[in-house]
Amino acid sequence: MSGYPIAVNYAIEYRDVGLNEDLPSLITGNGGKVYSQKEARANLLADARQNSLQSRMEPVSWKMYFILAALLLFLGEVMLRRSLEIIESRKQE
Repeated sequence: MSGYPIAVNYAIEYRDVGLNEDLPSLITGNGGKVYSQKEARANLLADARQNSLQSRMEPVSWKMYFILAALLLFLGEVMLRRSLEIIESRKQE
């Protein structure tokens, strides 16, 4: 990555376990890719960037907008009634 070599260290007890021969077929069977060392240097980062961007649909809740509209309507009515009461009381004086 960025011109630096990539290395993976593993514990001593895993050294003698060996490589699973079915691993490449399992990777490709699940939609992954197996790269050679040459291909990995050329395509791995570009492929990872391409596969990491996914679009998804998320529901948008309109609940808060309706609550705010109802609150503004209520406050507008209260202010209108109060202002009419003030105007009516000034007429009576």
